[in-house]
Amino acid sequence: MKYRLIIAVLLTAIAATNAQPKHTAPKGKLFIIGGGNRTVALMKTLLGTAELGKKDYVAVLPMSSAEPDSSYFLF
Repeated sequence: MKYRLIIAVLLTAIAATNAQPKHTAPKGKLFIIGGGNRTVALMKTLLGTAELGKKDYVAVLPMSSAEPDSSYFLF
């Protein structure tokens, strides 16, 4: 009976250590811009940080506004 308990505890410990997420290197960069003006220098920094290739892409998540479709014009 004691051996079953010991085996159960060991198997649980092994399963718990294997369930830990593996740490991997970041796959990209995140550049967050808050509200307000977007200067030319800020946009150049964004593009320089992105280091875009020909097959890369940028996702733009527009900010909310009380006026429909106004966030597109602010970019």
